[in-house]
Amino acid sequence: MPRQNLPPTFAHPAKPPSINDNALTWTRHPGFSLSVTPSPTIRDLADKLGLGKSTVQRALTGEGNTSKATCERVLSLAKEIGYHPDPLFSSLAKQRTRNRRDLLDIAYIHSANTKAGTYNVEAVTAAAASLGYRAHKIDPSSLGAGQRLMDVLYHRGHVGVILGPVRTPLHATILNNRHLPIVCCGRIDQLSLHTVRPDITESVQSIWRKVTAAGYRRIGAAICMHDPAVADDFDRLGTTLASQADIPESDRIPPLLSTLRDNAALLKWFNQHKPDAVIGFSVYQYYVLKDSGVDMSRLGFASLHVLPVADGKISGMHETNKSVAHESVHMLDQLIRRRSVGIPAEPLHLLIPSHWNEGTTLLPRKTQKTR
Repeated sequence: MPRQNLPPTFAHPAKPPSINDNALTWTRHPGFSLSVTPSPTIRDLADKLGLGKSTVQRALTGEGNTSKATCERVLSLAKEIGYHPDPLFSSLAKQRTRNRRDLLDIAYIHSANTKAGTYNVEAVTAAAASLGYRAHKIDPSSLGAGQRLMDVLYHRGHVGVILGPVRTPLHATILNNRHLPIVCCGRIDQLSLHTVRPDITESVQSIWRKVTAAGYRRIGAAICMHDPAVADDFDRLGTTLASQADIPESDRIPPLLSTLRDNAALLKWFNQHKPDAVIGFSVYQYYVLKDSGVDMSRLGFASLHVLPVADGKISGMHETNKSVAHESVHMLDQLIRRRSVGIPAEPLHLLIPSHWNEGTTLLPRKTQKTR
């Protein structure tokens, strides 16, 4: 299978770096068997001819003072290896100093009313503008392009795609892309595409460390599942089970695997197992327990998903959505510049660690009221 012509910035290391609270983590995910052979680039021409890229560019465009002999060599090899300049990508090279008028268009695709988390549109827009792009948020259903979605975006002049949460039926359409570079942004069903997303495995590990360090022993993980299940459900479950391995068997509580809004299942699980601390999927579960009459001053609680602005008092992990959006746009920019389009042979995942929000719901065990 041919290797996709990816920028050195995203070359996979021989050994992934160890996971820690402040590190970005690369993982290799096997792709589908479908792959696209990259088109010859100016770099290929320059390497074969022993010339600089700028010289080859001038020879191809007829600009500058390149000699006739050099131009003929470049044009001859370009014809031989099948090099064809793409006007969309070539326009990048002409933008030495970009202004508002010169911005190139990228699409941020996001299906309305999807259950998956949304990502900061403003962050995508700001990161795109800083690199000379204009981001357009597009709901595929409102566009009405159907199976021709990627073709329509290409012919409308978009030079790349940031893929947010989209409905599963659109996956085949996305993967049928032959024109545009794509980067997946956030916690969505894993596709065989380059992806930037929160490191959910590290988030679960970190929250278990915080809860155990606070002195709790009977820890219940109300981690829930989506319906239908998505990839990060299994990341949460696997990491939870691994984290329980060091807990005495008598203190192990089966994880809650109902859907998030199944309040009855949460309360039944809580009353049956009587944990002294709960790791919740969402802050929503904190308020369900509180509203049902549970004395939260006697219970430690930490959430895997906290928004400090809205949920500042809840202890837990804060996903750095702005960083996810920012790195997604920067990865896309590199792919655009290298003309890496279609389905990569070796999709790369950049994992962004979440931050701990101290809050007030996970006090040290000795300061909690006796149950």
